Amino acid sequence: KSGKVVFGITSGSNYSYVTGTFYKGKFNHIAAIYDPQGDERIKLLIDDVITSSSMRTVFKDLNYFGNSVYIGKD
Repeated sequence: KSGKVVFGITSGSNYSYVTGTFYKGKFNHIAAIYDPQGDERIKLLIDDVITSSSMRTVFKDLNYFGNSVYIGKD
C-alpha cells in the first residue's frame, strides 16, 4: 500500500507544489527542498527518488517568523 505526500510553498500570489509517493509499512526518508540559488523548483526526495515541480517559481521573501508551517494529513 502507498500514500501521497505534498510539499507546497505559498508566498503572496506565488505558489508551487509537488507530490510524491511513499510506501506504508516501511521507513521512508523524506526531504522537502527549495533552492532559490539553483533551479528555483521545489522538490521532494523520497528514499532515492526525486520529484520536481513542473515550473520554476521565485519566492523573494520566505518569512517564517510568526507564520504557520503545517505538517499533517487531510
